[in-house]
Amino acid sequence: MYAKYAYGPVTVGYQTSEIEGNTATNSDEATYYGVTYAITDSLSVGYGESTIDLGSSTSDQETSNISFSYTMGGMTLAGAFIDQTNAGGSTAAVNDRKGYEFDLAFAF
Repeated sequence: MYAKYAYGPVTVGYQTSEIEGNTATNSDEATYYGVTYAITDSLSVGYGESTIDLGSSTSDQETSNISFSYTMGGMTLAGAFIDQTNAGGSTAAVNDRKGYEFDLAFAF
């Protein structure tokens, strides 16, 4: 189930999902939420978080991200920083990840 609400320059979204398996270790639950703010018609920023409770793991996978988007004419520049802990439900340090993404798109 999800809900999304926009008021003026702010948009807020929330989503929850559940997958029921035949045992508790095959059942997963996830929660997501995000907020975006349109600073101008051309520039937007956003923040989001998610938590995934994998039934087969004792640790939750948690992700957060900060993003931006700037549009001018037919060009869009966008970027994001993503921070994830316990990927796949594993607490090993190798499963904590950080990432950056930058996009430049042209429309003709």
